[in-house]
Amino acid sequence: MSFITQERLISGFGVLFLCASSPMASLAKASELSSNIKMGGIPTICHLQRLKTITDPTKQVSILALQVRRYRLANQDRLILQLVNGMDKKQFPEIQAEELIQFAYHYLEVKEPEKAVSVLNQAFQLLQNDLSSIIDNEQYRLQTLFFYREKYDLLASLGMLFIEAKQPELAEASLLQGLNIKQQKLNESPRDNVEYMVKIAQGLFALGKQEQAIALLDKSLEVIQSLKKSNSGRDRQEWLILLNNLSWEYRAIGKVIKADQLFSQSLDYANSFSNPVSKVWWLSIIAERTYFPPSESNSTDERQAKLKQIFGKILQTVRSNQSTEMTKFITYALAAEWLQFSGVESAMQIVNTVADPVERFKVVSPILENIRSENANKDIDLLVPLLQEAESIARTIPSNTDRDQAWSVIANTYAKLGQSQTALQKIDLIQSMEQKQQALIDVADNLARNLQPDLALSLVRDLPNNLVQQVLYDSMLSYLKNGKLETALSLQGRLSQDYQKFTLTNLAEASAKAGRTTQALKLLQQITETRWRSETLISIVNQSLNVGDLDRALVFAQQMPQSSEVDISSKSLFALEEIAIAYAESGQYDKAIQVSLSLQDPSISQLAICAKRSP
Repeated sequence: MSFITQERLISGFGVLFLCASSPMASLAKASELSSNIKMGGIPTICHLQRLKTITDPTKQVSILALQVRRYRLANQDRLILQLVNGMDKKQFPEIQAEELIQFAYHYLEVKEPEKAVSVLNQAFQLLQNDLSSIIDNEQYRLQTLFFYREKYDLLASLGMLFIEAKQPELAEASLLQGLNIKQQKLNESPRDNVEYMVKIAQGLFALGKQEQAIALLDKSLEVIQSLKKSNSGRDRQEWLILLNNLSWEYRAIGKVIKADQLFSQSLDYANSFSNPVSKVWWLSIIAERTYFPPSESNSTDERQAKLKQIFGKILQTVRSNQSTEMTKFITYALAAEWLQFSGVESAMQIVNTVADPVERFKVVSPILENIRSENANKDIDLLVPLLQEAESIARTIPSNTDRDQAWSVIANTYAKLGQSQTALQKIDLIQSMEQKQQALIDVADNLARNLQPDLALSLVRDLPNNLVQQVLYDSMLSYLKNGKLETALSLQGRLSQDYQKFTLTNLAEASAKAGRTTQALKLLQQITETRWRSETLISIVNQSLNVGDLDRALVFAQQMPQSSEVDISSKSLFALEEIAIAYAESGQYDKAIQVSLSLQDPSISQLAICAKRSP
């Protein structure tokens, strides 16, 4: 659900860490991105020559990664392969290997294992180079680490792909080579070491090397146990999470007795706390990691049985130790995860341990209030029964004020779910006219955000503008998302100056997208904040590049304001660089050279000249 924190969601084993914002986007995701800019106007040899003319290795790796990204956006995988194959094998081997790995994923996905094996072999040979002699500058490595993964991580991925491609000998060689490199790393975190060893153990087990896999898990356990001795609560929490995860890994390779021993060890630790809130907190951590096991293969009846066992201990402790502190923790824990891993019926058993209906509703309300409209449909199976329970609690609240507040929260939640009529029915239950009016405004705003601006505006048409500014603003944004630029513009006059200031960027982008360049430029001139105007111009330039309208992109790039701020100035130059390269890629060489002459980087004009001279 949307209220689960990211930190909690990413703590499992076996995750392939590839930064989504990195230029090294995977082939699997490439189809979700598109651009109308043509590629191929600049021969690959020209890009390779440009890389050789640049002496700064950090800039070299940045340029290479950006060119790969351009090819990805244009779905030109063939050109990526040309670029990689044309490079010196000792030049950024990690990036070359990364790209070949992405091709292997693609080939395996489309059932072409022979091609996958070919590029995997190529990547494996690349990684046989002594990278330490190629890149011995630690500062350089830190600066460029954004663009590639470490050698040991690449070898682990190669090993798993060789397994999928039915190449057991190469798979084992890759896995063990990666493990050897990783074990020589100093100052690595225990968690990082454990997760890597577990990944290699999974690969070895898949190859039928059960004894080697068990030995690695045993070594991982030794590393984990050292965390328990720490005085740091964070380290002990890390120990508990890793111990629980490791128990599932032992279970996956058939060591069920060992798995149960580790699971019992984690429960014994939680039960050792005399403070009931501490006990429930540690039990909650175990329950969370049991609900989010290391891999999908662990989604079994055994997992459900263990969840039931943990939840029973939690419920028993809560019922036996009711206090203000416990109620506060219940509110936090339920909103964080109990609802998801236990279900509404079980979670309500804990909610109902709070006697006062006002306090009981406060346990549920953070979940309802924190739901975002864009995620509501994903959570509908949990929200609908939870709303029914919330309504039952609301009816028992004796105070009109508290009850009105409860109905307001419930009405807003229905609005986020897109159930406008039900939301209005709940507003009718509110006694206070002032609270009813505020609830109506809140519901209208949620409907506006839920792309129902017509209905939203109709609900507040009799209210003065000063009370419904947020509704007007969100309705305008919804009209823009629905492609109704004229309707959005018609609302601008009803907004206060402060709100109008915030809408100028949205209206300018929408006008540019609709091809109304003059109107967009007029709106941009009204933006007084240099950073806002710069960011909006960059957004319009990128939008224009993505649809292949290079002339429009150039018009807006030339409007970038002068700024002493380095990041704004660099974004302006980068936008012009992208436009110059796009012109050259589409065969408009003279235009590319013309734009590139104003740039600080002479290699771009050389790139365009090379492309123009090529046959």
